[in-house]
Amino acid sequence: DPSSGDLYLNLRIFGQEPDQLLRLDDACLYAESTPQSGCAGILLDLPALAWTPLFWAPDGSQAAFIDSNNTRLMLLDAANGLWRTLLEPAPVTTQVAAWAPSGQWLAVTLQAGANGESSLVHLVSLDPSQPGIAIPVAADLGGTQLPIGFVGDRLLFLQYQDVPKGQVGQRTDPALYQYDIASGVWSPLALDLAPSSIVAYPVLLSGDSQKMVFTSGEANSLALYDFTSDEVQALPFAGENPLWSPDREQLALVQYVDGLYELHVVRLDGSQDLKVFEWASTPLAAWSPDGQYLALEVGPVGDEPGASIFIVSLATGQVRRLNLSGMLAGSFELRHPSYRP
Repeated sequence: DPSSGDLYLNLRIFGQEPDQLLRLDDACLYAESTPQSGCAGILLDLPALAWTPLFWAPDGSQAAFIDSNNTRLMLLDAANGLWRTLLEPAPVTTQVAAWAPSGQWLAVTLQAGANGESSLVHLVSLDPSQPGIAIPVAADLGGTQLPIGFVGDRLLFLQYQDVPKGQVGQRTDPALYQYDIASGVWSPLALDLAPSSIVAYPVLLSGDSQKMVFTSGEANSLALYDFTSDEVQALPFAGENPLWSPDREQLALVQYVDGLYELHVVRLDGSQDLKVFEWASTPLAAWSPDGQYLALEVGPVGDEPGASIFIVSLATGQVRRLNLSGMLAGSFELRHPSYRP
């Protein structure tokens, strides 16, 4: 039966269609034998031929899936493995989605404007009485908007304005805004930040929505904002693609060193900087709910045609490639690891 800690992966077997969603339990992930003993992964249908990740609800009961090929926003029921359409058409422009803590709203960016010139954050209702209603949170603000996450009943989002080459307009730097669900009002998020402090996406909320990490300045410098103390501090390390640990005390991040992409696990105070993996391309990471493992998607191994998954044990430092040759036949690749909360 599905449970917290199961790992979900996009599976593509070359020469076969459609793609599938693979669910693996502890026997597949952490057994010592190779291929993993007792591994009996569950194959689920994917609603589209699309390389897009799952976005899990906080309680792990369901996951959102952006089906860009068919312009749909889908939901996976974790208990029975069935899909349903939440919103159609859903012209999602960015592969990002954020769940409200209540599970009643999902924030995504949809194409908008008479000529599709804007990308606006919308709240999509999961209320059974009003399912699939999409509400723009700041249509009059315009520009490109990206959902960050929720702090209580407030949605945080990033907004900026680019001007395409050869066109006339006013460029604006990335800035943070908040939308209050109860009042339906958006406003700038007042932080003690210098202009242009936030220079890149993602801006990353912790799981309890009390802290926020963002790229600030040059050379992938990172800063931390604490919503409780209303303080901003520079972090004593740099990196790309930061990812909060479940206990919100550590970050997994990527550093480019001597031609390789290194994955580090660092403590916020700088007391720990542990290199756990390196590869020729950027590894994409997912934390297990207990914080003991990282699942990594990496580029092709040797002459193999597709991506692979490695599992890192933070307790032992062991790195092992996920070997499913005893379960899957033919040539295949695995992508977009995500653990069910």
